[in-house]
Amino acid sequence: MEIDPASAVMRTSWVCGRYGANMVKTILRLAAEHPTLRFVDDQIGHPSFADDLARMIRRLVVDRRPGVHHVTNQGVVSWFEFARAVLEAAGDDPARVEPVATADLHPPRPAPRPANSVLDNAALRLGGVDLLPDFHEPLGRLVRELTA
Repeated sequence: MEIDPASAVMRTSWVCGRYGANMVKTILRLAAEHPTLRFVDDQIGHPSFADDLARMIRRLVVDRRPGVHHVTNQGVVSWFEFARAVLEAAGDDPARVEPVATADLHPPRPAPRPANSVLDNAALRLGGVDLLPDFHEPLGRLVRELTA
């Protein structure tokens, strides 16, 4: 299938937000239920926050920018590091999160996950578009909303 050259495709990853299920909510729930948490430290990506993502998609549509755009917040992080950042944003002890290798998960996950799901925001950067902020900023906003 060929895509019209005037089309715009937005790709994103690790989406978190106030609504729907996502890892920020899962981490906060698990932290309330367990003294320690284990998250993989060998899978990396870019978190994307729904409010930032929506603003960028709107801008790309209004500007009629064709092409394939990777739209994520900045900051490469592992799930382990992300879980620690969530606890820190919530005022909890990030040391409660322990690293684990994907191969050591028990039970193993039902579907394989890529070790590297980092999306380069090159099309935005080369197009002179300001990139979304580092994930810590919207993470702090989201955690404050969810824990208020």
